[in-house]
Amino acid sequence: MVDEERDPEACYRRGFAQGAKEVVAAVAALLPNGAATKLQQWLDDDLAQWRSANLQGLDSTRHHTPHLNPKSLQG
Repeated sequence: MVDEERDPEACYRRGFAQGAKEVVAAVAALLPNGAATKLQQWLDDDLAQWRSANLQGLDSTRHHTPHLNPKSLQG
């Protein structure tokens, strides 16, 4: 298991996830209906798996990179 406090990649992923959540929260009121919910689901599912895979020592760059289809946010 990777030490999230000492591993640069784990620190980066933690900061990326935290920043993404803050950006979604900041712009949620400006997004089309349902887009904020879909983004939150992406954060909770794909992005969480991406962080978790790294912490478990898996090759998460290749197999767990989160991809969000922008068209899925359109109403």
